[in-house]
Amino acid sequence: MFCKRTTMCLLFVVLLFFPILSSASDFSPRDILDTGDETLNRLLLDARQSELQREMPGAEIITAGIIVKTFIAYDSIHNRYLLVYLKRAYDPDIGSCYRLYGQLASHTGELLGDPFEISSGGYFCTGVSYWSYLRADVAFDRVNRHFLVVWPDFRNGKSEVFGQFIGCDGSLIGAEEGNDPNFRISSNAYGAGVANLAFDPREKRFLVAWTNYNGEVYYASDGDICARFVDSSSPLSPLSGSEEFIVAPSTTQQASPAVAFDRHNRNFLVVWHDCCDTGSLVKGQLLDDKGIRLGAANGGFAISEGSHISGIHAFSQPEVGWESRSHRFLVAWTQINGDGYQRIYGHVVNRNGSLFYKPGQQGNIVIADNTIYKSSPFNVNPNVIFDRTGGNFLVVYTNQDPIYGQYIAPDGALVGTSAEENFLIGDRGYGSTFNKPGVAFNSRCGQCMVCWSELEYMALATVGNGGCANLPVVKTGEIGNVTGISATCDGRVELDGGLDVTARGFCWGVNPNPGLQGNHTVAGKGLGNFEGSISGLSPNTTYYVRAFAASSGGTGFGVERSFTTPVIPGLFLVFFDTDSKTY
Repeated sequence: MFCKRTTMCLLFVVLLFFPILSSASDFSPRDILDTGDETLNRLLLDARQSELQREMPGAEIITAGIIVKTFIAYDSIHNRYLLVYLKRAYDPDIGSCYRLYGQLASHTGELLGDPFEISSGGYFCTGVSYWSYLRADVAFDRVNRHFLVVWPDFRNGKSEVFGQFIGCDGSLIGAEEGNDPNFRISSNAYGAGVANLAFDPREKRFLVAWTNYNGEVYYASDGDICARFVDSSSPLSPLSGSEEFIVAPSTTQQASPAVAFDRHNRNFLVVWHDCCDTGSLVKGQLLDDKGIRLGAANGGFAISEGSHISGIHAFSQPEVGWESRSHRFLVAWTQINGDGYQRIYGHVVNRNGSLFYKPGQQGNIVIADNTIYKSSPFNVNPNVIFDRTGGNFLVVYTNQDPIYGQYIAPDGALVGTSAEENFLIGDRGYGSTFNKPGVAFNSRCGQCMVCWSELEYMALATVGNGGCANLPVVKTGEIGNVTGISATCDGRVELDGGLDVTARGFCWGVNPNPGLQGNHTVAGKGLGNFEGSISGLSPNTTYYVRAFAASSGGTGFGVERSFTTPVIPGLFLVFFDTDSKTY
């Protein structure tokens, strides 16, 4: 059912990316600072970008060429990224107005083609004090091979959530029909904004969540977190058969949602900032892959702990990531404490929605508390991704201008550096309130790519201990013919990375992320489809499987799948005790 409560100008831009940072276990903040040569690998965009400067309706462009928000998603098929950013024009009578643009980039950060407008004539205007309410998002559908971008848009006189599918080549899907390819996702009478999304590869659809405003002044009204499924298999009619719904009905003010998908248990976790009956806090709600609430039925469950400070800004824009090993979530947020300082806190959430505590942990995890010697006591706008190579979460955030990072283990322990001394990623970010860094994990290179605004520039940095090679791209297919001792699997080598694929097959084991060092079988070579048998299994046991494809450039792996072997009827075990009695 529907929610019932009513309640950018780029003339000459430098793209800057930094050298690869060392592994999490070897982090030294001093070493990180010494690696940052700001003149390294500067790439100038073509001056033809001046064609993209357009006056927004009712707004005289006084301040042009300002990038205020950046977002990123990784295309695992072509080993490249889609960068999405908001460009600002400012008028003193109207405030700030924004358009949404995109730019493809290679796995090294090299620009591919020209930037392109995504918002197709739409725009968003707001007073300068409310820039932090602007939030778009982008994610990649590796099944249908395209991106979905969602954002707040003001083209109809109120803020609404719009979406656009984008091909791997940067084309706007639906534009070839001659119509506006953007599609409206929200339908609230008072408007909606602050959109976020996650992709379910089995159902081949996205869950988009946003804030529904329940009053005429969007930034000062009560709100609901609402959501809607967007069918990625039908990009020209993505909302057919889908209706928006309230994620967690409540009488409190809800805002700033974020979404992550648990591929193993097939659940979404939606988190948000909740205010203000007993103060501000971060809350969450589990949804199954049909959108049905799991666990807490009304108002969600509390994630943040401790004293709840009154005021809508006491907690700000939580983010959530999911890790594929123990299948837990990490939620991170900005919190204002009694001393007026803003710190980054977090909490690990189990797959069932309960809070996870590492030994000795009391309350929230303090992720960033660098208020003593860093440039500013304001640590804000965190973002979260899981680095599958290192097996840790990466939290990136803004400290007024610099961009910092911190690795967090799946049990919530800080890795490599401390909360008082996180590692530097880039030291020229653009303002704490306006600059939310984006981050994506590159599964082929085993690294994270971070992007952020440097006012008239967008910057990129690789973080992690992986390295990009010309790896094959392989897909893990379905598991079938499962018995107590065997199973079959199919796969497909889709790209060879420019080198001959000399072996392909499957790895399996009782632990996640099986590799060639364990059980594996070879099923031929080259591109195309292949099948394999998995044998020597034990009954009533869960196994993890990945397809692999090897070349002289290295070995690429497909996504991980799991299955459980059944109990074999009539099977029993014989035990002998020390008295030689048989049981």
